[in-house]
Amino acid sequence: MIAVVVGGLWTLFTFTALGSRRRAQRDLFEQAVVNLLTEATQIQVPDSDLLTIAVTTTLTNTGNRNVYLDFEKYAPVVVAPVIFDGDGRALSGLPITGKLDGILGLTLRSGASQRYSVFVTVPHKGLYYAEFQVRVSEIEGKVEATTAPPPTGPVESWMLLWKDMTYVIVQ
Repeated sequence: MIAVVVGGLWTLFTFTALGSRRRAQRDLFEQAVVNLLTEATQIQVPDSDLLTIAVTTTLTNTGNRNVYLDFEKYAPVVVAPVIFDGDGRALSGLPITGKLDGILGLTLRSGASQRYSVFVTVPHKGLYYAEFQVRVSEIEGKVEATTAPPPTGPVESWMLLWKDMTYVIVQ
């Protein structure tokens, strides 16, 4: 009985004195958290009649680990017209994608922000949604798999996205 009490006190002392508890909690919850803020505005390109939308997104890593954002495989910007059916339900029209020219990826450091703009030409006036999305890295996909509820099917990291969207009226 005395051995159990002494062992318990020793464990408590070790966690407290060496900061093991804080370190264990920090390591357990170490992950990247990327907040996105997307804005879309119609712009007038000089000497042009093209209808153009500027999609600007600010990415901020509020997590406690650096994260790699891969822009190479998938276009991060999607713009699509919003079409209303006979019942007044909003549907998405044919999407137009936009890439970050010359930017294949980025390591977003913990606490850092980065802002990107993409210009997309649209075919006609109307209501559009603009979305910025970036695939979760393989490491973050593994973190998600250990913390999220079990999926109903196979989960690949390409299915997990950081994304944000907004709307813009093109006139």
